[in-house]
Amino acid sequence: MTAKRRQTPTEMPDRISPMLCTLVKQPLDNPEYLYEIKWDGYRIISFVQKKQVRMTSRSGLDYTKRYPLIEAALKDLGHEVIIDGEVVVFDEHGMADFDALQLYNGKRTPIRYCVFDLLWLDGNDLRPLPLVERKELLRLLVKKSSVFQFSESVDDGPALYRQVLEENREGVIAKRRESSYQEGIRNNDWLKVPTRKRQEFVIGGWAESDKSRAFKNLLFGAYEDGRLVWIGRSGSGYKEKEMREILDKLKALERDTSPFVNRVLDTKGAVSHWVEPKLIANFEFATWTKSGRIRKPATFLGFRDDKKPAQVVRELPKPLAEIETETEAGAASLGEYYGKRTFADNPEPTGGKPSDARLRFVVQQHRATTLHYDLRLEMGGVLKSWAVPKGPSIDPAVKRLAMMTEDHPFDYRNFEGVIPKGNYGAGAMIIWDEGTYQPVGNAGTKTEQDREMRRQWHKGAMKFKLNGSKLKGEYALARTKGRAENAWLLIKLKDRYAGDTDITEKDKSIRSGHTVETLAKPKAMTTPKKRTASVRQRKPLLDTTGKEAVVTIDGHELKLTNLNKVFWPDAGYTKRDLLNYYHQVAPYILPYLKDRPQSLNRFPNGIRGKSFYQKDVTGKVPGWIDKYPYRSEDEDRRKNFMLGNNEASLLYMANLAAIEMNPWSSTIRKPDHPDWCILDLDPDKGNTFEQVIQVARVIKDVLDEVNIPGYCKTSGSTGLHIYIPLAAKYTYDQSQLLARWIAVHANGQLDFTSVERMTDKRKGKIYIDFLQNRPSATLAAPYSLRPKPGATVSMPLHWDEVKPGLDMRDFNLANALDRIRENGDIFKPVLGKGIDLKKILKSLE
Repeated sequence: MTAKRRQTPTEMPDRISPMLCTLVKQPLDNPEYLYEIKWDGYRIISFVQKKQVRMTSRSGLDYTKRYPLIEAALKDLGHEVIIDGEVVVFDEHGMADFDALQLYNGKRTPIRYCVFDLLWLDGNDLRPLPLVERKELLRLLVKKSSVFQFSESVDDGPALYRQVLEENREGVIAKRRESSYQEGIRNNDWLKVPTRKRQEFVIGGWAESDKSRAFKNLLFGAYEDGRLVWIGRSGSGYKEKEMREILDKLKALERDTSPFVNRVLDTKGAVSHWVEPKLIANFEFATWTKSGRIRKPATFLGFRDDKKPAQVVRELPKPLAEIETETEAGAASLGEYYGKRTFADNPEPTGGKPSDARLRFVVQQHRATTLHYDLRLEMGGVLKSWAVPKGPSIDPAVKRLAMMTEDHPFDYRNFEGVIPKGNYGAGAMIIWDEGTYQPVGNAGTKTEQDREMRRQWHKGAMKFKLNGSKLKGEYALARTKGRAENAWLLIKLKDRYAGDTDITEKDKSIRSGHTVETLAKPKAMTTPKKRTASVRQRKPLLDTTGKEAVVTIDGHELKLTNLNKVFWPDAGYTKRDLLNYYHQVAPYILPYLKDRPQSLNRFPNGIRGKSFYQKDVTGKVPGWIDKYPYRSEDEDRRKNFMLGNNEASLLYMANLAAIEMNPWSSTIRKPDHPDWCILDLDPDKGNTFEQVIQVARVIKDVLDEVNIPGYCKTSGSTGLHIYIPLAAKYTYDQSQLLARWIAVHANGQLDFTSVERMTDKRKGKIYIDFLQNRPSATLAAPYSLRPKPGATVSMPLHWDEVKPGLDMRDFNLANALDRIRENGDIFKPVLGKGIDLKKILKSLE
C-alpha cells in the first residue's frame, strides 16, 4: 500500500507534537468541515519503523509496554507508519470508560486504538496532504484489524452532536476537510465541542476539611505565559476510600509558598496547603466566569499522567461567530484596538457580539484632534472601521477619503460619550447615524450577506445599501491605488436617495440629540439611549392652581384632593405632581397592573410622614373599581384586593396617596402561575451601588450561558430588579426554583453576596433575593414612583446601561417621562413569550 501522492522518501521524524483543537461553545454547521466523535481516552501517536513500535503520549512519554495488544497490531500492519489516535477502553455497553483505562493491566479487553489520522506511510510524509486524503489511506490501512477502530467522519455536525448527547459521550471534533496536519498548533482547522465542560488542571494545593474528610477541596490552575494561574477549586467527585491516598500524594509534594501567581479566593476560613505543581487532574464543571475562573461546582474525574504540567493551559471556548470569521475570511482581531487603549478611566466598550438577524452599521462623529466621522460596518462579529475626515456625502459626484483603522468591538456601535484626556482618541463622540445594511443585490441570510461583504472587503471593492436615519441607499468603498495601504474612497451611488445637500449639517446624535460640543460639556447626559419612534406627549391632567379638582377618566368621575400637599420635601414635589405623572405614564405602566391584585402603600403626609399598607378595600372604594376576593388566614371573612385595570383606577390609587404601585407577579386569570420570575438585588448599608451593578452583570452572564432572557430595572430605592418572562406557564414553586438556581450560581462567584434569608446570617452582604417568587408577593412595578428622596422611578434599563456610573437618582419624576417617551416600553418582552423551562433544565442536565 502506498500514498496517493508519491513523494521523495525522507527520513521518518523521531517525534511529533500532536495537532490540537480549539474549544468552541456549540456544534458547527459548515460544509467545509468533517465531524467525528471525541474519544475519552489517552492521546497516543504511534511510530512503526523497521518492525519496531513506539507509542508516545502528548508529553513524549513512552506508553508502548502499557498496551501490548495495540503494539502487536501495529507490527502486523506491515508498513512503516505514524498514526495519531486515542487509546480507549470500552465497557460492556460500548461506552468509553476512562476509569477502566487508568486501571488497564495490559490484558483486559476490549481495548481499542481509535485512530483518526495518518501522518506517515512508507517514506512519505503525509502531513501536507488534505485531511480527507489522509483519512482515506488510514481507513484502508487498518480495516482488517479488530484492535483498531477507525474514527468515522460525517457531514452533519449538529446531528452527530445530538447523537453523542443522547449517548452521553464526551463530545464532537470538527476538522476542516482540506486541512494539513500542523504539529503542536491549536487553530480553527480542528475544533472540539464537548457535551460537558471538561479540562485538565494542575493541582497547586488543598484546603483542610473541618469535618471527617481527608481534605475539603483541591486548588487548581493552568499555565499562562509560563506562570501558574489559580482558576478554581473542587470538593466533589472523590471516592471516600481514595481521598486518603490523594492526600498522601499531596503531602509528599507539600511546600511553604503558593505556586499560583494570583490570590486564591473564596477560602471561607479554610486552612490552605501548597504543593509543587506536578500533579494533573481532569475536572468537569459548569462553565467559565467572565473573570476566567470556573463556576462551582467542579467535579474531580481522576489524575492524568500523559501530559506535562506546563502543557496545561486554560481553554476558553470561542463563539461560533468568531470561528466563522477567522476560518472563512481571516478577519482581523481586536488586538490593535486593545493595544491602543487602557480602560481604567476609559468608557469605551471592550466586547459584545451580534444577536439580531441583520448586519448593522454606525457612523460616529468624533471630535478628537480634529473633527471626523467614523463609519463602522459589522463584519465577522466586529466593526470594520474607516475614518472619514469630511464626513459622508449623498452626492455621487463627491468622493470622500476614508482611512481604514483598527477593528472595533461590536458593542462600540452603542458608544456615545467622552473619551478622557490622555487616552487614545480623547474627545467627544456622538452616534451620528445608525441602522442596518446589506451588500447590493444580495437578499440572502445574514450569514450569506456577511460572507459576501468580507469577500468584497478582501478584494478592496465593496458595494452596499445603508438603511439608516440620515444615510440611505447604495454606497461604495474602494481601496485606492498609489496612496497609503489603508486609504479607501467612500462614494454615494446614484439612486433615489442621492442629492446635492450637505448631509453633515445634520450634526445631532440620533439617540440623545446632543452635538459633540454639548456632549463635551460636563453636565451633558452621556448615557446612551436606544432610538425608537417618538411617542406623542400627553398633556398634564391638572393645572398648577387649586387644592382640589374633579376630573372624568374612563367615564368615571374622580375627586382629587390635597393637590398642593408636598409629598417630597427635598424636591418640592406635590400630590399634584404625583397625579400628573401617573396620568402621563398610564399607557406604559398599566400593562403591568392590569388584572393584578395591588398592595397599596399609602403616604397621606408624604414620604416623611407615617405610611401604612392597605390590602383589603372591601366597602372602601367605589363600585366601578374591579376587585379580587380573598380570605385572610386570621379572619374567616371575605376580603377584596383592588385591581389597577384602567387609568381611573390608577389615579384613584394615587389620590389615596399610594405613591408606588405594587402588583402581584400573576394575574387573577392564573393566580398560581406568575408572568415573570424575579431576582431582587438588595444591598446592605455597607454595600455600594457599584457592587449591586457587578452582581447584576454576573447574573446576566449566568443567564446568557443558558440562553435565558433577562430584563433589568432600577428598584428606585437601593437595588436592582431582574425579570425573566414566564408567560404564566409555570407555578410559583417552579419560578422560585429557577431563581434560586440562578442566585446560587451568581453567589458562588462573588465575595460580597448572600442567598441567606435571615438578615443576621448575611453579614452585611448583598442579598440575592429569590424568595420574591411566591404567591401574593409584590414588587414596585416598572415606571412606578418610589417614596424616596428625589422622587425616584423604578426604571427599565438597557443592559449596556448597567455599568459603573449608573445612578438610580438619574431616573426621577422630573425626567422619567422624557426617557420613556424616547425609549418606549423596553420592558415589554417581560410580558411576551415566556422561556421554555423544560428545555433549559434539560440543557443543564
